[in-house]
Amino acid sequence: MSNQPRPPLSQQQFQLRFLGLIFIANAIPPAFGSFFLSFFQLVDPQQAAAAMSTVSFRVYGIGQLLFNLIYFYYLFSRPIGRIITQNTPSAVATAERMIRRFPFDFWIIFAISRLIAPTVFLYSAQSVTGIAANAEAWVRIHLLALSVSIIIGVPIFFLLVDLFGRLAHRLSSPQPLLRITTKIFLIAALTPLMIDTLLILFFSARTGFFTGETIAIWALLELLAICGALLFVTSFKQSLTPLNYILKLVQQPSAEFSTVSLQPQSTDELGAVATAYRTLLLREHEKTEQLNHSRQLLEREKQQALITLEGIQEGVVKVDELGMVEYANPAAIRLAHHGITDIIGLPFERAYPLTDGDSGLPLDHIVASHLLRDYTAPFHCSGLLRLNEGEELTIQISVGITFDPQMDANGCVYIIHDITESLELNSRLDFQAAHDALTGLVNRHEFELQLEEKVKDARLEHNHHALLYLDLDQFKVVNETCGHQAGDTLLQEITAVIRKVIRDSDTLARLGGDEFGILFHQCPLAKAATIADHLRQLIKAFRFHWGEKIFEVTVSMGLAPITSHSASTQMLMSAVDSACDLAKELGRNRIYTYSEEDETIRRKQDEMDWVHRLTTALDQDLFILYAQEIRALDPNRSDLHYEILIRLRGEDGAIIPPNDFLPAAERFNMMPKIDRWVVRNALQLLEEITSSKLPPPLSCSINLSGQSLGDGRFLGFVTQQLERFQVPPEALCFEITETAAITNLKLAEHFFRELQRIGIKFSLDDFGSGLSSFGYLKNLPISCLKIDGSFVRNINADKVDHAMVESINQIGHVMGLSTIAEYAENSAVISTLKRIGIDYAQGYGITRPVPLEEVLAHFEKRPSASESR
Repeated sequence: MSNQPRPPLSQQQFQLRFLGLIFIANAIPPAFGSFFLSFFQLVDPQQAAAAMSTVSFRVYGIGQLLFNLIYFYYLFSRPIGRIITQNTPSAVATAERMIRRFPFDFWIIFAISRLIAPTVFLYSAQSVTGIAANAEAWVRIHLLALSVSIIIGVPIFFLLVDLFGRLAHRLSSPQPLLRITTKIFLIAALTPLMIDTLLILFFSARTGFFTGETIAIWALLELLAICGALLFVTSFKQSLTPLNYILKLVQQPSAEFSTVSLQPQSTDELGAVATAYRTLLLREHEKTEQLNHSRQLLEREKQQALITLEGIQEGVVKVDELGMVEYANPAAIRLAHHGITDIIGLPFERAYPLTDGDSGLPLDHIVASHLLRDYTAPFHCSGLLRLNEGEELTIQISVGITFDPQMDANGCVYIIHDITESLELNSRLDFQAAHDALTGLVNRHEFELQLEEKVKDARLEHNHHALLYLDLDQFKVVNETCGHQAGDTLLQEITAVIRKVIRDSDTLARLGGDEFGILFHQCPLAKAATIADHLRQLIKAFRFHWGEKIFEVTVSMGLAPITSHSASTQMLMSAVDSACDLAKELGRNRIYTYSEEDETIRRKQDEMDWVHRLTTALDQDLFILYAQEIRALDPNRSDLHYEILIRLRGEDGAIIPPNDFLPAAERFNMMPKIDRWVVRNALQLLEEITSSKLPPPLSCSINLSGQSLGDGRFLGFVTQQLERFQVPPEALCFEITETAAITNLKLAEHFFRELQRIGIKFSLDDFGSGLSSFGYLKNLPISCLKIDGSFVRNINADKVDHAMVESINQIGHVMGLSTIAEYAENSAVISTLKRIGIDYAQGYGITRPVPLEEVLAHFEKRPSASESR
């Protein structure tokens, strides 16, 4: 059989089939009834024909048939069939109501008609035949009529219901109009019941046995048929349970979704349908949940996007395909021309008259021409936005095409960003980054960039330029005497003086505190020297007034040419810096011109190179500690003392003596860092050899520079290192030169006394360079005088040197101080020192310096005093 759906019915086809089935349901039962009356021998066939041919019976039969046809046409056929041509909500609702009512009306009218017909038949037969209309005959005929009618009526009823099913696609009811259980009961109960009834009637008619017992057996059989039908209906209801839950979900959308209620309750076709539908519904439910979640997310993102659009500083404008404004956020409305607030529906170019900053053309034409070339890529550009008369903003815009769901362009979005303040701020920041805040001059970084450009120009174009470095000579005096405000004012006034001399093409920069630089553009060295000397004279003639004080200001200058043979920017800056330093050393208020052949400049630059090398040495621990013995000249004394010295390991591994790098370190104020390195590393090496032996096997002297002595933080550093490495204080002696001690007398006295309290000794190094220093010995808590080696070296050849050494020794002993003679180079000098009474000697005649680690390794192998005993 084909499973293809049947074609839809027309209204006429429906009504003809419906009324035809009603006609059959009312016309066939009398014919079948008369046949069974004769067949069961309840009535003679001739008597039956005579009764049915009576006027009363014919009137009833025709009347009942017409009544049923008219009744079902007006109440069911016409309103139900109307939905075929008038599928309106009211027509559908009427049809659904009639279909739901149809089973009740059909069976009530059908039953009444079938019960009245036997009664009319009996009375008609009694009037024309001799049939007695007793109770037995009445029951038999009525049972036969009812049974035949129901057996015929049930299939006709199903045909009518199936006819309604042809219209189900036009209905909208979320619940069943005819329940399956009703159909099942009709098939499973009424049909077997009526067939049993016919069998009882056949049996009783043929045997004549129709008593109360027959009625009882018939009733029992009918009860069993009904019970069986009800059990079948109950089982079928169980199969329909998940489908009924689905109907509930349709009828009550707010009902809670439950997967348990969707579980199949049978293993038949309905169970398989329920399983398949449950799977389908679960998938649909998951998709619905996902869709709802996505909709919620989308709605939340939409709200967030709207909030963001409302709150961002950039203007956002949506225009349609005709260029009319559809949407504008508050920032965009604030940017509208002449303060227009209602811009929706206005042309974009009217609300926002944008022009190109370079060409002055309307920006919307430029945007349109670009989008015509490539509408897939966003367009970015800058321009000017006219607000009111004379007021313009610099803006950046981004334009992108928008599309509808069919991917057809339906307008575009403008993002307008006001960058006026940003450009002004960037301009100020650029100026501040390249200029000095106090004087407004170019700063060092920008000056070096311009110098680099001048060097490139000289090399490529062979132009001659000049570089001048200026350092004010009396700035420190003004700053310390009158304060920093006076110093700042002096710098500003000197800047004004310099500006009067240089040309517009030249570059003037402030390079440091009181240091200036000038780049002379396309200026030979001789001309630059003339301008520089004129500037020097102007500054010398300038007088700085601060209150009642008047200051004369001079300047030292370093000048260098910039030619095609010039070195790098760094080398040029180093050259003029060195030349300026030489100008200061030569007496200040002068100009020193750099020359590559100048040995003095070269030596100065070598010192500058040492700054980098010493910085690298400190970072990479390239220094090495050496030690030289300071030996007691009295053979009865066994104490051991060493002076810790510093060396530098070169790139080739060679050991560099201190005289090569310490002058540069002192000149560029690097001695505090080097002294810190020496103290930290010396204490670290001494900790192991001294902390385990009491008393310590040796004591060591560590040199300190005058720069470290003047560093207020150095005392705290030494104290911290002593606590860290646990070296006995009595094993240490700090050596400070006589000159450093006298120069920083108060600081030296404080430094000495603070460390003397914990047991550290002090020694004055290079003592005797000036006899005036004897007066300071009373104020300094020192324990040792180290006689300057310039007196010791020639002690046997120079009577003055001999007398100096002898005098220092005598004064030292009178004050209770030990004396040490350095530069004891041979045995003759050592013998003389012994005769004078010097306590200790140091020099190549005693031992040469060796690495400190070797000295300490030697003492680690020696047994301690307790072990030797």
